[in-house]
Amino acid sequence: MKRQLFTILALCAASGPAWSQTAEPILVHEMPIRGGNVVVKVTAFDTARQQVLLAAGAQGAELLAARTLVDGKGRKHGWLKFRLVAAHLPALLGSAQRFGKLYGENIATTDHASEYEELARRIVRLQQHEVRLGGILQSGRRLRGGDLLYVQERLFRASVDESLLAQRRADLERDTQVNTVQIELFEPGSLPPSASPASPSLAHGFQQAIGLARGHLQRLLGRAATAGAYALIYSPLWIPALIVALLLLRGLWVRRRRMLGLLRAGAAQIAVFLRRAREVQEASNPR
Repeated sequence: MKRQLFTILALCAASGPAWSQTAEPILVHEMPIRGGNVVVKVTAFDTARQQVLLAAGAQGAELLAARTLVDGKGRKHGWLKFRLVAAHLPALLGSAQRFGKLYGENIATTDHASEYEELARRIVRLQQHEVRLGGILQSGRRLRGGDLLYVQERLFRASVDESLLAQRRADLERDTQVNTVQIELFEPGSLPPSASPASPSLAHGFQQAIGLARGHLQRLLGRAATAGAYALIYSPLWIPALIVALLLLRGLWVRRRRMLGLLRAGAAQIAVFLRRAREVQEASNPR
């Protein structure tokens, strides 16, 4: 492999001016990509959801995904995710805020101009590299079979890398033309699916903790009710088994007490025997 690499480098060095090609700077002023979410507190979820869909349709937005959740008291909350032309994003955000009370907003803009320019320069470098490799194949020089395959493989890799970089640049251009926004709606008393208000307060944290505690309590009560129902249904099976187990435990306890009584009686008899033997021995050996 090292020998092949040295051969290719020598041929590239012999190609002359191709190595001196430089990429002209490709300057792009800005490549903004915007996206985020808006949280709105509404009076009626279904009505507000329909209004959001109508407003998004008026701006030419495409619905990407949507979700609606209902809590234990029938209160609804959910979100809708849209993709629309970048110029129509402010109008849609303004319309969404008129459907209820703004609860939180988070819109972020990312500039990918530097990445876009870097991709362009890398594409130019790869094109120059392909020209050099193609010049080696067309130079008329005699190459060994291994060197020829190596040059062809490097040329193929360079073309694949160029295609990937070009696709990435196309994706960036497409992303700058369209924006994504997620509009979250929730009724009073319910928690938004991913609420992150601009200025979180202690009251909001306390309300969220109460909601979580209530949900946990409801789950525990539900599990207890389920366990009680199973115990009632299967009572003809486990009640006799429990009675038999209790009788067996009582028998073992009585037997254990008897054994302890016998051991204590035996120990007492042994103690009496030893005491009498000591008394007899003392009587037979007077001082």
